[in-house]
Amino acid sequence: MKKEKIYELSKNKNVAKVLARRNVISKVLNEDSDELFNKLLKEYRGEEFEKDKKLADFLRKDFYFSLLHYKIKPIEYFLYDFENLSDYGRKQFVGNVERYEFMYSLPHLEFKQTLTDKYKCYQKFKKYYGREMIYIKGEESKNEFLDFCKRHTKYIIKPFDTSQGYGIRVVDLEKDDQNEIWNYICGGRFVLEELIRQDERMARLHPQSVNTIRIATYIKEKKVNILFAVVRMGRGGSVVDNASAGGVVGSIDIDTGIIYSIGKTERGEKCILHPDTGVCIPGFQIPEWDKLKEIVKDLGTQVKDYPYISWDFALQDGKWVMVEANGEGGFVLQQMFGKKLRKILRDVNAWK
Repeated sequence: MKKEKIYELSKNKNVAKVLARRNVISKVLNEDSDELFNKLLKEYRGEEFEKDKKLADFLRKDFYFSLLHYKIKPIEYFLYDFENLSDYGRKQFVGNVERYEFMYSLPHLEFKQTLTDKYKCYQKFKKYYGREMIYIKGEESKNEFLDFCKRHTKYIIKPFDTSQGYGIRVVDLEKDDQNEIWNYICGGRFVLEELIRQDERMARLHPQSVNTIRIATYIKEKKVNILFAVVRMGRGGSVVDNASAGGVVGSIDIDTGIIYSIGKTERGEKCILHPDTGVCIPGFQIPEWDKLKEIVKDLGTQVKDYPYISWDFALQDGKWVMVEANGEGGFVLQQMFGKKLRKILRDVNAWK
């Protein structure tokens, strides 16, 4: 939306109503809304927007308006470049609030909970994982833990009920104390996974993390379709590749498996070369791409009663292995590259 349009927006009576509800917005966000806006404005748009006080004021109003009118969360406002979009353009994006409405409108809630449960998901799709996983649920799991440690001196710990890479820890028993590890996990619920041996072709992007492919499928007229695909790359010394943890994301052409976009982060950064490895992101060919498409379409046929799933895969020794499946996978990763999902989701026949 051009600057003149933003100024015009300030005259809209609806904006005044929105601004009057800032206290409500702050409670929803669990953060002072003005402070959050100022922080995001500086982070995503730079100091030039801060210096133009008139523009910053109207952007703030548009920010609140979009939050309530389009159900767009603060970070999405900046990632989707909302201030430059028309009303029609804005309506093509599906915000995180609507995403949850969409997910909970889908049938078979019990199956969705199976996907959310890391260990149940592993049990259901075990043949696609290509590695061992155990579930730690307290003191009763100690013998299973000890046996697992005999088979695997290196493994990864994931808290049972977190996402986006939070709480993940890599264990190396040649350096870490096994008793200390047990004391850490015995009081909670965790899954322990054999480490994925990342194929060197994918490791080129960032060797410190396992770089994964997020590929989403949806069912239309009993046929499995690929909705979108992105590659997620780690950064720095991080072992996780999640965009929310500062990782770099690139959008993949579904037909060819070639990354066609520049790299982006959820912090608004853009890069052509990976910041750490210097590998060129646009034009990078994802190896064994056709094999991955075959796998996810095969998986989709097994869950045809559930119309939308995000699958995460990593390449291990030339073969794709599942990292996890998600029945509530976010839409941010693809929409930040301009792929609007509302029209496609209508085709799922569960969206209006």
